[in-house]
Amino acid sequence: MTTLLNVEGLRAGYQDSIVLQDISLSVNQGEVVALLGANGSGKTTTMRALTGLIRPFGGKITFAGQDLLAVEPHKRVDLGIALCPEGRQVFPNISVEENLFLGSFCKRSRPDRKQTLDSVYSLFPKLAERREQKAGLMSGGEQQMLAVGRALMSKPTMLLLDEPSLGLSPKMVQILFGAIGQVARSGISILLVEQNAQAAFAVASRGYAISMGRVTASGTITELTKSGALQSSFLGSHQPAATA
Repeated sequence: MTTLLNVEGLRAGYQDSIVLQDISLSVNQGEVVALLGANGSGKTTTMRALTGLIRPFGGKITFAGQDLLAVEPHKRVDLGIALCPEGRQVFPNISVEENLFLGSFCKRSRPDRKQTLDSVYSLFPKLAERREQKAGLMSGGEQQMLAVGRALMSKPTMLLLDEPSLGLSPKMVQILFGAIGQVARSGISILLVEQNAQAAFAVASRGYAISMGRVTASGTITELTKSGALQSSFLGSHQPAATA
């Protein structure tokens, strides 16, 4: 397989506080990789470093052979990287369809906006039903569908999913991860940050366990399941109260 994303010795944090210490991971073309760990382990900080929301203190990040640290954050979307952030972050006072169109602002996505919109509606029929509804009036699960759909509107080659199951009911998690599986089968590479290891294992082929800013285990899903490094902090983290 061809490596699409490669991270070596990543060190990152906030001001004088180092959160990530020597993180190394890779994602191949067409692969789903899970980054697993408890709350506060450094998963979201890793995502922010990849998208340029924070500047790493050290290490290397390459995407499709290009030095990603030399690319401005807003230009990384045009390279084919899309983030679905933790907490959904939809725009509540505009419609579902307007939210989706905001995901297609980059050069790579504008020419095929209508076709991509149809694909998103096919993936999430509920969004098609609610296209004129204000996003803030949707349930938490529907807003998560919208956040994923908005990221897909940029026509990414790599999708970064940050805690997509957070706060969702088991039924909604099942629906959402069924759709994520469809996205993966379309050939889009996915780096999936999750506390819900069971949901992540349903779609990922490989994974990394992260604790206190360090990778503590890596391998196939079978290897990680059997690994002593995957303790209850990864597999049995406390989950917030579920919403529909």
